[in-house]
Amino acid sequence: MGRMMPQAPGSAYEPELSVEAAHVYIENRERMLFIAKQKGFRFASFLQPITGVDGKTYTATESQYASPAVVQKRQIFYQTVRPLLGKFASANEVSGVSCVADISTTSFAGVSEMVYADTGHLLANGNELVAQHILTELERCKLLPQKVFPPARKHPCVVREPDLRPDEELASLLHRNTLCSPQSYSRSRLGRVDIA
Repeated sequence: MGRMMPQAPGSAYEPELSVEAAHVYIENRERMLFIAKQKGFRFASFLQPITGVDGKTYTATESQYASPAVVQKRQIFYQTVRPLLGKFASANEVSGVSCVADISTTSFAGVSEMVYADTGHLLANGNELVAQHILTELERCKLLPQKVFPPARKHPCVVREPDLRPDEELASLLHRNTLCSPQSYSRSRLGRVDIA
């Protein structure tokens, strides 16, 4: 396939451009995954919801955002990319390493309130719904870090652990149910604090 060329204003829409864009979308995911494997980091990719292809029942305002021509382009793109993304996910998703999901039709299922600010950008509640779906997918793929607290030490206020950030140290204290006061905690950053 050749590369997509921008369409001249006023020219007739060519559906092949949306089909080609779907293939380029998958090629880009393949490149990102390749780099992730080369560099040893985890990979996640999510197909986002957008007006006209997300299955949402739109409010009166949202229904005015996308023109029929824009919806047609999006429908062809999404109808093409969804099965390609499914194949890509089946071939490349590895628990704890990579995650690929289509959240374009599930993010706003059953949502009747307004979530779009325009034809594609989301309001705060829309972003929150999408974030919840991303979190669910990351949990499914086991890509979220599991918090492991260090074992309790003999003295509950010995918390100076160079591998923990201050907020993690506080969480570690709370996890171990210590009785250190906030003053003891702040002094504990310097080392052992004895409680009289």
